[in-house]
Amino acid sequence: MNYKLLKDDFILYRNRKLYRIKAIKNFNNVKKDDLGGFIQSAENLTDNAWIFEDARVFGDARIFGNAQISGDARISGDAHIFGDARISGNAWISGNTRISGNARISGNTRISGNAQISGNAQISGDAWVFRDTRISGNAQIFGNARISGNAQISGDARISGDAHIFGDARISGNARISGNAQIFGNAHIFENTRISGDAQISGNAQIFGNARISGNAQISGNAQIFENAWVFVDTWISGDALISEDT
Repeated sequence: MNYKLLKDDFILYRNRKLYRIKAIKNFNNVKKDDLGGFIQSAENLTDNAWIFEDARVFGDARIFGNAQISGDARISGDAHIFGDARISGNAWISGNTRISGNARISGNTRISGNAQISGNAQISGDAWVFRDTRISGNAQIFGNARISGNAQISGDARISGDAHIFGDARISGNARISGNAQIFGNAHIFENTRISGDAQISGNAQIFGNARISGNAQISGNAQIFENAWVFVDTWISGDALISEDT
């Protein structure tokens, strides 16, 4: 073990006694005698992982590998943070969440349920990620974005603003979703697509290529919007429609 619990340096938090940790050897960027954050028991922190500042880990949460928790972050439930993951700021991680790889979680983010965050994914701002979502690759979630249901965000996708991605939606490639856009159902957004404003994409719709969807546009059914097509203002597209730059 790389640390010890300071039995005389503790806080009471949510009816639990959490103890400050102190390094007993040098490892990674931690020096012997460095004081860390707070944990409920030695089972919360193993391997070369570390908890800095006022971060708190409790319940059945596990921090291991080379993971680092800092700031005022709170990790609870059955959450597992491992690999080279970094959690900072006021982030709250709970439920059965799994965060691994080089994932970076910061700001006021809330992650819960069975969410899985991996790769080089970054989640920041006031974003919420919950239920059975999967965030991977170089995906970035920020602003007030909400990701829920069985949604999957991957590749270099960026979700921002007040966008809401839920259901079985898939966002990948270099797609950018912003504004108050809502993507749900089995919709698949990929390649260099840009979706903004109050646009709604649902059903089995597929948006790809360099397509641009904005305003109050609504795309549903089995519609496909692709190539350099632009759909905006109050347009409604449904059924088996195929819309491209030449349509």
